[in-house]
Amino acid sequence: MEILRRLRNLGSAVLAVSTLSACASMGQLPPAQVADPFEPANRSIYAVNSVVNQAVFVPLLVGYETLVLPPVRQSVSNALANLNEPTIFANNILQGRFSASLTTLTRFTVNSTLGAGGLFDIATLGGLPKQTGDFGQTMFVWGVNDSPFIMMPLLGPSTFRDAVGYGIDAAASPGGYAIYRVGGTIAASAVGGFEALRRARDLQTVDDTAVDPYVRLRSIYYQTRRRDLLDAIGRKDDIFDPMITDGGLRPADMPTPPRRGAAR
Repeated sequence: MEILRRLRNLGSAVLAVSTLSACASMGQLPPAQVADPFEPANRSIYAVNSVVNQAVFVPLLVGYETLVLPPVRQSVSNALANLNEPTIFANNILQGRFSASLTTLTRFTVNSTLGAGGLFDIATLGGLPKQTGDFGQTMFVWGVNDSPFIMMPLLGPSTFRDAVGYGIDAAASPGGYAIYRVGGTIAASAVGGFEALRRARDLQTVDDTAVDPYVRLRSIYYQTRRRDLLDAIGRKDDIFDPMITDGGLRPADMPTPPRRGAAR
């Protein structure tokens, strides 16, 4: 099966990065401040991303929302999220989050059958919230410490560790991870790319409302990501970031997948 082949790919990737965590301790708390030693280069990439977003992705988003009815857009979003469940499941196992892995497996089974291949999120309606689970989280749980912040062309904010995690998850995914995870700045397929475009407006909102859009986006990304990392080790976020609440976006508005329930 394709899913099993992809999961075997994930296993190979695990071996490839295992040396990163061989001497590290498990689950240190993320630092309160993100390291950004490459800020000048990151700002230049962000400026290009913003131009591309405004010139290409926002107009595509407007067209997509004009032509496609909201229920259809929601079904597309649900189907892409369902494609990502096997990757979340594998990472839940690798992180030792067996309760979360059971929830994820049940979600995938229910939505793939009763939900018509994932078009309808029956599992959430039934009290099974979507779980966090990606290989960047997994490396964090294994003890790979935070690495510098980077702004990736088109893909947006990340860190070196999480960029490696993105690549590994994309290689192991049955098909939806790369589209679903990177949000609204890449059109990776005819349908999935247009669904991802709906998050392009969040980046436009940052550009339009922030005194320093780069710093605002970096702060939103970092706190959102910090919550996912702490979720993987059963901790709650204790950092208050005024850059996120001073009239700008909330963490949930960051162009990444929505905040999900945490079962352990």
